[in-house]
Amino acid sequence: MPYFFHPHGGTHTTRQRWRWILVGVGLLLILTSVPKQAFAWGPEGHRTVAAIAFRLLPPEKAAALDNLLRTQIGVSFIDASGYADDVIRPAAGDWHFVDWPLDRPDYDPVFCRSNHHEHCVVEELPRQVGIGRLATEPREQALALSWVLHLVGDLHQPLHVADRGDGGGNGTKVRYRHEPLMKLHAVWDDRLVSELAGERRHDELAVVLLATLGAPSTYRGLDAASGDYMAWIAEAHTFGRDIAYAGVHDGDDLEDAYIATAVETVRRQLLAAGIRLARVVDENF
Repeated sequence: MPYFFHPHGGTHTTRQRWRWILVGVGLLLILTSVPKQAFAWGPEGHRTVAAIAFRLLPPEKAAALDNLLRTQIGVSFIDASGYADDVIRPAAGDWHFVDWPLDRPDYDPVFCRSNHHEHCVVEELPRQVGIGRLATEPREQALALSWVLHLVGDLHQPLHVADRGDGGGNGTKVRYRHEPLMKLHAVWDDRLVSELAGERRHDELAVVLLATLGAPSTYRGLDAASGDYMAWIAEAHTFGRDIAYAGVHDGDDLEDAYIATAVETVRRQLLAAGIRLARVVDENF
């Protein structure tokens, strides 16, 4: 006969066991309710972007913002770039991406409401910047800053702003270096960043990437610092169309030529994101 349980019955030990089981189920539901594109670049990618920005900010401002984040939310400037992912916020999952179709060269605000989404990175980044500018409470400013650190990184991941009906590559499975099938989105979040970094940590990779520009100490005067949010998103969308999705089909074993081009795109996007993040933070916080 079927066995039915009731978590409120039984001994104290049994009740305690069921309590933890229910907590675990609740956490699982929370995690699985986060929209499919909620995590971008992965921790090392986001921290690399923040490490670049930190080095390009005026030293006094960098130190002050680092102190703000440490005292208000308990993490450093660099680690705060992952706060939006590390501290699960299911209701804010839509904020990290926009489903901009590959076959639509021009952005339309309707993309922000596609697939039953209520928000997207296009709207949320300027909103968080505005909150940070007007915040009167330190914690409010720190939380807004943590979102800005994260979302600027997100909008530079091509598969967070380009979509061909598969959730930004989440519905397309490929093999990377003959590994088991994985989401194309995960390749761009993690595998390509890891290949670029090698054995280097995010702070070391930031130094290497900045060295390609002559190790600048400020974002001012750098070509990548020009433009606005929409120009940066449109650029990443183009990379999604022309590089991330180019010639890729479900079940493919990604070829060396594709990986080489993709790694170079990731290098460029991490560096550009760090430079632009420094500008956004410096101008608004």
